[in-house]
Amino acid sequence: MKIPIPTKQRLINRLARILNPILPKRFKIRTVIGIYDISMPLTITRQCPFTGAINTQKIEVTQDQIDAWNNGKLIQEVMPDLTAGEREFIKTGITDEVWTSTFDAPLTPSAYDIR
Repeated sequence: MKIPIPTKQRLINRLARILNPILPKRFKIRTVIGIYDISMPLTITRQCPFTGAINTQKIEVTQDQIDAWNNGKLIQEVMPDLTAGEREFIKTGITDEVWTSTFDAPLTPSAYDIR
């Protein structure tokens, strides 16, 4: 049985009001341009261009955010809650440890963000 869209939205709104107060932050039900999704950490796997190592991290990002970045939006605008290190890992595969050992400086927002 198909449920009409307005009925689905009301049901999701009701569930969000009931569940969000008791859900951990990463499982909160939220709205993304009128579409409801449950955000949870994605497992991101990248190869480091400096070491060649294959690294995997669980990062609090949704597939919608990844898609928006892949479609040309700036990563710091699409994923403002991530650290500079997490964003760098998503973009290039460089981990915080490799960045620090390669450039002799920690990865900081001011060294990374385009303003």
